[in-house]
Amino acid sequence: MNPRIAKLKTYKGIPIVFFATIDKKGIPDFKVTDEEKRMRCGKEHLCWICGEPLTMPICFIGGPHSVAQGTFTDGPMHAECAADSMEMCPWLLGRMDYAPPESFKMDRHNRPVRFVTGAARPEMVKSPDRVAIYKCLGFDILILPLQGGRCAWFFKAFTALSVDFRDRIAPTAKTA
Repeated sequence: MNPRIAKLKTYKGIPIVFFATIDKKGIPDFKVTDEEKRMRCGKEHLCWICGEPLTMPICFIGGPHSVAQGTFTDGPMHAECAADSMEMCPWLLGRMDYAPPESFKMDRHNRPVRFVTGAARPEMVKSPDRVAIYKCLGFDILILPLQGGRCAWFFKAFTALSVDFRDRIAPTAKTA
């Protein structure tokens, strides 16, 4: 584990990553992104995992669709944080699948989730069989208009320096 992640507080032995939503009792919900922290990652160029300023190369993790488009919902990371995530994250390892889409309508604080992630879009509910670390030298913010005057935004990575795919093992049980 790299020193940046080693400094993070833990919950039941799991590092509490920067993006996790934390309830009033200090319990993290790793399935629900803290949208304010996600925005900070984009605006302030902070690591999605450790919350520290980014260094080059910048990495993103995503499935084949995200990699092909160079467009990611999850934020930018240090190379070391991305590598550690690929070794520790239950979803990336394939030990769990997406939570059901209905679980993304309200967060742990009973607040509406303003940003609908790929996991909540009906066409994206099936988890990818492979995930990759996409290394690049920067990113832009891509804003897409939605119905009703709303919008969604993504991290649009610059041209890949490298892409390292890894197979996910089949989840043993779906988690909610």
